[in-house]
Amino acid sequence: MKAPPVSLLDLRVCPTGRPAEPLRMQRLEALAAHAPGQTRAHQFWLLLYVAGGTGRVCLPTQALTLRPGRLLLLPPGTVLAWDLAPTCRGEAVCFAADYYLAQFARPGLPTDLVPHTRDLPPAGRAEVRQLLAHLARALAEPAGAPATARAYLHLLLTLTLAASSSPDELLAPAPSLGRLAHFGQLLDAHFRTHKTVRAYAAWLHLTPDHLNALCRRQLGHTAHQLIQARVLAEARHLLRHGALSVAEVGYALGFDDASHFGRFFRRHLGCSPRAYQQNPDYGRQNPETGQQTISAGR
Repeated sequence: MKAPPVSLLDLRVCPTGRPAEPLRMQRLEALAAHAPGQTRAHQFWLLLYVAGGTGRVCLPTQALTLRPGRLLLLPPGTVLAWDLAPTCRGEAVCFAADYYLAQFARPGLPTDLVPHTRDLPPAGRAEVRQLLAHLARALAEPAGAPATARAYLHLLLTLTLAASSSPDELLAPAPSLGRLAHFGQLLDAHFRTHKTVRAYAAWLHLTPDHLNALCRRQLGHTAHQLIQARVLAEARHLLRHGALSVAEVGYALGFDDASHFGRFFRRHLGCSPRAYQQNPDYGRQNPETGQQTISAGR
């Protein structure tokens, strides 16, 4: 019997994300339905999360079971076929190695180029769902910073590759990752009115230095930088898509006056809010990563 042809999937099969950014998302069942009846390889790293139902990923030498709460990381070039139950659902995150490693050298990516799986308990599943929701929102923002999306990918990979004393042991997520997820939720809710590390650290029962160190170690930026990046991302969105004036955008983001907002925006993007509103492509970018500059500081 003649083997079915092998097709090569590329990032275009994953629609959620910015066109030029090699980090995309797709529903697991939609990705599995792409080019049905064929054995496929993919040119990207593929991180799968199974939210419900069952199925299998069939490789040339083994079949990997898909079940609720399972994370599965597949390296580029893996030849596979899907066998999913009608009720199987979840998320697929596709990304390029160079894109991720440009910001996060640790924990890095597996060098053995074999599939990695991790089963999560209910608490861990809830955290993964939150991280995936944050990642989807970050990728849906046209003017969002690549560093933000990469940070959520980093947390997902850290959970997936966490060491286990037994292949069948269900480990709860590390406390530091739980605190970072909580910080992300607090930041989304309060960035308009609270812009100091001290405020978020108090909510998390940490010192400002501890929160800054935790964010730098896990995400590559201090909490102060992440707060500023979140405010700047919202400012860019409102200036580009809203009907508000520059002064109204500043007030909506909690700045005392338009001049304060203008100084903040110019310091981070290299142009005035009005100039950006007239031409969203005008602004300072990192020439190596193409992302907005996040100024240092505490």
